[in-house]
Amino acid sequence: MPSGIYQIKNQISGKHYIGSAINIQERWKQHLRSLRRGCHHNQHLQRAFDRYGKAIFVFSILEAIEPQTLLVREQYFVDMLNPEYNIAPVAGSPMLGRHHTLEACQKMSETLTGRRHSAEHKRNLSEAARGRRLSAETRQKISEAHKGKHHSMETRVKMSEAQKGKCHSEATRRKISMARRSQKVCFYEGG
Repeated sequence: MPSGIYQIKNQISGKHYIGSAINIQERWKQHLRSLRRGCHHNQHLQRAFDRYGKAIFVFSILEAIEPQTLLVREQYFVDMLNPEYNIAPVAGSPMLGRHHTLEACQKMSETLTGRRHSAEHKRNLSEAARGRRLSAETRQKISEAHKGKHHSMETRVKMSEAQKGKCHSEATRRKISMARRSQKVCFYEGG
């Protein structure tokens, strides 16, 4: 997906939000996820979403451009269209191109350590991932990233302990059996 300038428009009120992103499609997903959860960073947009629902918002790409010119072009559209949902009159994300310091990363890690998802949250994550298929290119990249990596002995022991006492259900055993029956077995005769 291209980088560029996008607009989120309320079809009822005509109000809109202008933004820029290196990956527009991923940014739209982030907006939608936050809005559905009720925790979007922009309160104006969140309140309108809560009031009207997703169906009345239209997401569109205003201009596909190179990442290095995003902020200049976003500012152009903000000045030209005067979007009512934008909070800041100046374009730009404070984190664009920045990275957290090591200290900040450690603090965030400590905050999240030991945190557990609720059963409902786990169910929602599972449902969101169901049916999603990775492209061959993505699978290849994951494979390359994992080549040469090995689990430590400590990790192997933990994985082994976690599996002890677990067994497949009868239905699962039948599925595995059927899958193995359909596989072709090739024998290698070396010399």
